[in-house]
Amino acid sequence: MKDWLIVGEITSPHGINGKLRVKSLSDFEERFTKSGPRWLQKEKEEPIKFELISGFQKPGKSIFIITLEGIDNRDQAQKLSKHRILVKNISLFLALKYFR
Repeated sequence: MKDWLIVGEITSPHGINGKLRVKSLSDFEERFTKSGPRWLQKEKEEPIKFELISGFQKPGKSIFIITLEGIDNRDQAQKLSKHRILVKNISLFLALKYFR
């Protein structure tokens, strides 16, 4: 697990169009609002790459609503509940370098 950093957990679908409700475990909101690759992992399975399309933070909460490429309906989103959201550990180094 040293190659990965857990930044959040998908808690449930949000609406009917495949959006996901995510509990943040990170101090960097960009991990959920800036598009780019993210990896999802359920328990001890291998991480699977997804593209984050967009996201926003619920006001006053550590909850984000995100959209992933290829997740277009509530049934697909429901299957991702309890998955962890990961980034490669190099992202931690870059975040510390650029956000200090």
